[in-house]
Amino acid sequence: MRLKKIGKDAIITIIFGVFLGVFGLMYLVMPAQRFSVNEKRVLEPEPKLTSRSLFSGRFGADFEKYLSDQFALRDFFVGLNSYYDLCIGRNGVKGIYAGRDGYLIEAPVEYDEKNLQKNVEAIARFSGEVGIKPDFMLVPSTGFVYDDKLPAVHYPYNDDRIIASVESALGPGVDPVDLIRPLKAQKDTEQLYFKTDHHWTGRGAYAAYRAYCAEKRLRPVLMDRFNIQEEGGFYGTTYSRSALWLSSPDTIELYWDKADSHYEVEIPEAKKKSDSLFFLSHLDAPDKYPVYLDGNHGFVKIANKNVKDGKLLLIKDSYAHVFVPFLAQNYSEIYMVDPRYYKQSLIELVEENGIDSILFLYGVNNFVNDTSLVRLK
Repeated sequence: MRLKKIGKDAIITIIFGVFLGVFGLMYLVMPAQRFSVNEKRVLEPEPKLTSRSLFSGRFGADFEKYLSDQFALRDFFVGLNSYYDLCIGRNGVKGIYAGRDGYLIEAPVEYDEKNLQKNVEAIARFSGEVGIKPDFMLVPSTGFVYDDKLPAVHYPYNDDRIIASVESALGPGVDPVDLIRPLKAQKDTEQLYFKTDHHWTGRGAYAAYRAYCAEKRLRPVLMDRFNIQEEGGFYGTTYSRSALWLSSPDTIELYWDKADSHYEVEIPEAKKKSDSLFFLSHLDAPDKYPVYLDGNHGFVKIANKNVKDGKLLLIKDSYAHVFVPFLAQNYSEIYMVDPRYYKQSLIELVEENGIDSILFLYGVNNFVNDTSLVRLK
């Protein structure tokens, strides 16, 4: 019996040794990767060994992160672990639920009530100082709108309560635009949110655009005004975080105005100027979402030469990028500002450019955890 046990131990030791040897060799032979296409992030670079980093312990910690990112066949094993979690009933363990019909849905957001209160106070103060009553739109999450796509076991989504609470706290200082009702009304006839990303689709943004126009008494452009270009192969943020690599991709839609080109888009920080709202080079990149207005920038100015008046300040997160191609039909100028990156005075921006309308547009999950809105004051 003892010999049998020794034999089994030897086999296990040999297998483990072969495993370490093979993967150690692969680590030495295979080149380090700088970027993970599936996870859409920059991987840890190889740390530099210095006496200071060695004795402080920083080198060991950094090298551990490097090994974790550069492990041979990493995508395979990360994905295998995610599917194993699904099989044993741990759906949502990475903050992403594998829902029905291929939807990968963010779990309900956790947030600090004090931080949310600071955001509300900052907007209220800004609204009183700027002299223009802003419109206010919070986009409910995919899980709240498409609750029928959620797995049987999930945490509750309280988007309606959060939005109602924020709007109540802001009071008469802003004009809220209800997005829950129009999105819920169309969720069964249109795909309003991406399946592999937390953002809404062009269809979802268009439903919100019509709700905004109704509130502002603007004439919305009809969908037949656009030529719709479809681009497949889009994998978004929930796909990257879930590591469920066998999921089917989404299709991105670009809405081209059938009229002649009449836009002027300026992105000063990137030193870019364009006559298009779409930056097509991103369609060939791992992350295709920045095809809309070149992604996140602190300041973007959009001029529509075919519209005579109306200047809008849009204080926003990335949900606005799909929304603006519709909104640009109603304003001669739109000034898009992302407070995370824009450090200058918004009140001066309003005064110097004769801006007459202001809109706050945020995804509810981003809004409750945003730490940049305090800069409004």
